[in-house]
Amino acid sequence: GIEPHHVLLDRHGRLWIAHGGIRRGAMDQKLDLASMQSKLSCMDAQSGAVIGEWSLADRRLSMRHLALSEVAHTASSPHQVLIGIAMQAEHDSLETRRLAPSLAIFRDDRLDVISTGTDALGYGADISAAPDGGFCVSSNRARKMLWWRPNSDQSLSIIATIEEPYALCKDAKSTNVYLACAWGVTRWQPKQAQLLPWPEPMILDNHWSLMSTAENA
Repeated sequence: GIEPHHVLLDRHGRLWIAHGGIRRGAMDQKLDLASMQSKLSCMDAQSGAVIGEWSLADRRLSMRHLALSEVAHTASSPHQVLIGIAMQAEHDSLETRRLAPSLAIFRDDRLDVISTGTDALGYGADISAAPDGGFCVSSNRARKMLWWRPNSDQSLSIIATIEEPYALCKDAKSTNVYLACAWGVTRWQPKQAQLLPWPEPMILDNHWSLMSTAENA
């Protein structure tokens, strides 16, 4: 694929890959956006065989970042997958970009666009799983952190309005979602939030990973 950007490994040994679909030239210049080929693909991690590929009708939506819902796999549906995809609009018109959706959901072998419901300005920066099985999306252009819930299929609600929201991740052992912004790390869960200031001024980009140390015996 063109411009593979983010890869996830699920518990069934499958690799999920978001291809941004944008050809680039010198100095990272975007080329021939009218021929974008963004897609989500799935591969067998052992054999490398392509299991499936999915694209959106709007070819100017670039699929960039992925998150896997932690409640996607259940005893009754062991092979169910729920993947959230943060998208960035690449339309020629500024107004069209500002109104474009920032989130797509893959489930039941389908890839569906979720209408923003709030103004993300067509730019999904990063994405993480949310405590309820949904997803959180950051938008640094709109200065917002957004929340999609599975029982409200076509809307996103505003969690916070904050400066330079970028990287997102969820703690697998708790309901905490961590957001990097200009002021520090925001530790959020549905009933409370806490800001942990940076020791020095900094702004992270759209990628980070949560690591934990082994517990003492």
